[in-house]
Amino acid sequence: MSGWPFVPGEVERAERAGAENARKQNRMPDPSGKEWDAIRKHYALPEPKKVDSVLFEVTLPPGWKVKRDSKDPYGRSSIIYDHEGKRVGDIFLKTSSYDYRGDAYFDRKRLQKLGIMKAETETDA
Repeated sequence: MSGWPFVPGEVERAERAGAENARKQNRMPDPSGKEWDAIRKHYALPEPKKVDSVLFEVTLPPGWKVKRDSKDPYGRSSIIYDHEGKRVGDIFLKTSSYDYRGDAYFDRKRLQKLGIMKAETETDA
């Protein structure tokens, strides 16, 4: 392909490294929302600190870990595990030079089971 600016595999390696660095540095895409607010309040965690246009430095609750999702061949997805080793959330981070974005998601049902969030009634939703 004439004019293609990337070496084959370069983007994938860069994205894998970007996601790995974020995991090591306790960074994730904006964790805002009801679920994160409930986690922060329950564990009295500090406010996340904005690092750049996508990432925030966060303090996770004691015993919680972020690990690479072994099912993602590109290494852009991570799983957030709670203190019991159960999946409590997911992170997607795309760190290519032309597409820098990410999402953090927390499992509301798991948070309810842990007593972090109350079960919603129809009038709450």
